[in-house]
Amino acid sequence: MITELFVPGAPDLEDAYRDDLTKIANRRFFERRLNECLAAPSETDATTILLMLDLDRFKAVNDSLGHAVGDSLLCRVTQRVASQLSDTDTFARLGGDEFGIILHDRCDVSDLATRIIELVQRTYLIDGLPVNVGVSVGVAVFPTDAKDPSHLMRCADLALYQAKSAGRNCFVYFEQAMEVKARDKREMEIELRKAVAMRQLEVHYRPQIDIKSQKLFGLETVLLWKHPQRGVLDAASFIPLAEETGVIIAVGEWALKAVCREASRWPEEVVVALRVSPLQFESNRFFDAVKQSLATYGIKGHRLELEVTEGILLRDGKIVQTMLERLRSIGIRVAIDSFGTGIASLSQMVDFPLDKIKIAKSLVEEGTTGIKERAIVRAIAALGASLGISTVVDGVTTPEHLSRIQMDGCSSIQGCLFSEAVSADMLKTRVSQLTMPMQSTTTSETHS
Repeated sequence: MITELFVPGAPDLEDAYRDDLTKIANRRFFERRLNECLAAPSETDATTILLMLDLDRFKAVNDSLGHAVGDSLLCRVTQRVASQLSDTDTFARLGGDEFGIILHDRCDVSDLATRIIELVQRTYLIDGLPVNVGVSVGVAVFPTDAKDPSHLMRCADLALYQAKSAGRNCFVYFEQAMEVKARDKREMEIELRKAVAMRQLEVHYRPQIDIKSQKLFGLETVLLWKHPQRGVLDAASFIPLAEETGVIIAVGEWALKAVCREASRWPEEVVVALRVSPLQFESNRFFDAVKQSLATYGIKGHRLELEVTEGILLRDGKIVQTMLERLRSIGIRVAIDSFGTGIASLSQMVDFPLDKIKIAKSLVEEGTTGIKERAIVRAIAALGASLGISTVVDGVTTPEHLSRIQMDGCSSIQGCLFSEAVSADMLKTRVSQLTMPMQSTTTSETHS
């Protein structure tokens, strides 16, 4: 059995095995110790438990308060976690805000993980500033989950990923189903990369109606994937994976070209709204890709509207402001998608050059009649009107629903009351009727 296990902060640890910042063990030491532990013969049924820890919201602290505060925070977190470990446990910083713990034949793993999470999330006072982070924990057990070090670390990583996906600030034990899910995810990533080149993606369009004139004025794009085995997949089925893996850049550029190509065949009055991923928006080549697509298909900038999430408003203000201004300089319209349920404020609408606000569907969907939701919608619509920013509501399904939206002061709508998303070919008739009143009958009701 291994008897000389690392005590966090032990002075006899060689420099080559010590993390420069936190002074605990580094990844090199951790991996060596894990190999030793799993290779050591045991006459009992003793188990080795691996915990992988990753801080929640650490990047936000680093970005907003600076690396010096971030470094101090890492050291404070290290001290708190170390206070819960025994002298037979191994604790190391694996890199960035990721840590690892090796436990030996302990039966209080869940209690330990709970204590660590509770301790880490307590407020830190650094340079007079209150700082808060959380921690997610993945747990894997040798030999139950894996028989070798690298596989055990992968299992703990998968459990950690699940903890992050489950809402963060929690711990999750590895389950075999996670590996199956990870394999499926990897296969889908490979297939998605091929889908762009093999023309399996398709853009559909959802008409947008101006409430006042009751005329079609624009189109919102809906991205679909015609998968050869899985069938037609909507954006929610693959866009999150595309964003996570970076494939969204290629997917987004393909969609941009496809939309501009189709728009070149439509009347000049038609504005097409295309959703843009935060990763794509922050890409160094995004602006050039937009300009090139417009030039290639002879599209004027005012005919393209780019939808970004409200989370964009919370990122580096100068970078976002500069990008928005560059886009506006070539006539591009900018809209905020699903506004009203995140943490961006109404005041930020004033700070950024916006043309449209798409109100979060949860605030306006049929059946939502709460005073709070109605008040939020009316406030957004009123501020938008005073700033010359149009407001669009998605998911309008009935004349009664439309009447309520009208009373709330919103300026435009979309939904199955008028048309579901359709292909470019099916859209030809609707686009040719651009100046015709919409066929749906609106109500003159004045009650809510």
